[in-house]
Amino acid sequence: MATTAIARPRLRTAARMAVVAAALAGASPVAATPAYATVGSCTIQALSDSSSRAKCDGTPPSAYRAFIVCMGGTTRYGGWFFAGSGSWSYATCPVNQFWIDFGVQINP
Repeated sequence: MATTAIARPRLRTAARMAVVAAALAGASPVAATPAYATVGSCTIQALSDSSSRAKCDGTPPSAYRAFIVCMGGTTRYGGWFFAGSGSWSYATCPVNQFWIDFGVQINP
């Protein structure tokens, strides 16, 4: 049993030394993540005189949402979705108001 007690501190010390050596070499002991997220091409569609939708390709954590500008200057937004999720974001004007502009908002 004394051998087991001695072996564990050596393993921990060796592991710490490996982490320090990797850090000094510029490597990270944590899993690598992409250098940056992107939003690729987006599809934006008017569904009616008062609603629109948007969907974008890309990589998370970038996100997108549809927006619509309605008569009277009201701007409505759809829900946020991660780029590349394949989900549509929908935006709709209030009742009896038509859109005057619509598009997609991107959060890089």
